[in-house]
Amino acid sequence: MGGWKYSKQRLQRHPFVAKVVRAKKVICICGVVIKLNRKYDEDYINHHANGPGCKRNEQKSILCFFNPTTTDKKDDDDVNSDDDWNDWKSEVEDAMDDNDIITVDENEDGINEKENANIEIINPATNQTGRKRKPCLGLRSDLIAKYVDRTPACYGGARRVEIIAKEIYPGKFPHKFTRKKLKPFQKRALNRKIYAESQWRVDKDCIAVRAKECTGYSDSGKTICNECYLLKYNPILAHRLTIPKPAPENLKFTPKFYFENNSLKKHLQNQDLHEIWSVIKDNYDTSIWITLADKATNGAFKEKP
Repeated sequence: MGGWKYSKQRLQRHPFVAKVVRAKKVICICGVVIKLNRKYDEDYINHHANGPGCKRNEQKSILCFFNPTTTDKKDDDDVNSDDDWNDWKSEVEDAMDDNDIITVDENEDGINEKENANIEIINPATNQTGRKRKPCLGLRSDLIAKYVDRTPACYGGARRVEIIAKEIYPGKFPHKFTRKKLKPFQKRALNRKIYAESQWRVDKDCIAVRAKECTGYSDSGKTICNECYLLKYNPILAHRLTIPKPAPENLKFTPKFYFENNSLKKHLQNQDLHEIWSVIKDNYDTSIWITLADKATNGAFKEKP
């Protein structure tokens, strides 16, 4: 019975669920997309439906007014459900948007996976006080810290995205690959394949690199798990660590990662700070100090942005 409680079939019969998008995402009958705390758990949809944010008022599902669309294209017959792929990890699902592809530090052609490598890391000293399970620290070093800061990718070690996409959908990209040609469920299928080929995960919170199979704990009596320790000898990762960070003048475009992780983006939502930033950036004739004094006199900085 435990399996039935957290199952897709049970969630599909929920009176307030219009559609089960993925294992951890549903659409309420009021049209709001709800992200669940665990796969097929009803708690968050119940909380939403019983709160003031739900506008259902006994209305019919919004999907009742649309006819299901069908297609006879061969490449559209791919997996359209997370249930059909047992290794589909929830953290990958959480990291991606419905209309996006997960970022990956791609493996370059010509890298021999049989080459010897020995990445220098912080010494994983054995825990002398006991062999109980300890948190895994992942691979850490100054070089790895620079790599984590440089790359916008979430995963690494997979082949180039366009190569994988052309293998899955050979008739969709006769010339150049473009993600605009992929439907949301096709992007999810592509994400699964990218994840399956990935060999490591970039942990930006801990400034470390972890094996894809790392659970976050070490049972070996060391500060890192066996999976992460084996990653120390990965020649592909060793090669990626040697690539320097490009100079700002050599960047053809700025990845979205750098905007999303820039605290200035949050502060510029404040109109007063946005005006001051414009004065500095555009070199207006107006003195920045006069502008600051005027804003301060009017109480613009009494509250945080």
